[in-house]
Amino acid sequence: KVSRETLSVDEGGTTAGYDLVLESRPARPVVVTVDGGSQLNAEPANLTFTSSNWNEAQRVTVRAVDDNVDEADAQAALSHLLSSEDGFYDGLPAAGVSVAVADNDTAAVLLSTTVLPVPEGSSVSSYTVRLGTKPLQAVVIDLSSSQGIVVSTGSCSDEEGACLTFTPENWNSAQ
Repeated sequence: KVSRETLSVDEGGTTAGYDLVLESRPARPVVVTVDGGSQLNAEPANLTFTSSNWNEAQRVTVRAVDDNVDEADAQAALSHLLSSEDGFYDGLPAAGVSVAVADNDTAAVLLSTTVLPVPEGSSVSSYTVRLGTKPLQAVVIDLSSSQGIVVSTGSCSDEEGACLTFTPENWNSAQ
């Protein structure tokens, strides 16, 4: 039995909790495995109930995985798998917990400087660019567009190659 069927957490921030307890005394120990999938971490991940502590609530603390991906707020679910040598409890369906996850990431293009001095007598100066969050697909930054810097998920339109391409693997490496 779960004490709460819904929770709310902020990615990279707040935690929430609920209690689990069995509704009857088991003949053999019962292990409850808590699974939050890829969006949630639950601690502890395994709870053990015995014939002596079956009616004592055990606390589960839930935290959202901080993934560096700008995505919409989401609903995630915690599931509970029961295993035991007690045939009544082994594989018994258990109530899940629905968790509202508020995302903390904002997509951004980050520049190493906003002022670019070019020393007298020189025609070269440089700056670096990286993304503020991990993209789900390749992001192309066209530096030569007549419209200024253009960010898209397409391909480079500049024949001279004045484009930077960031992928989910290199998004936080400065170019």
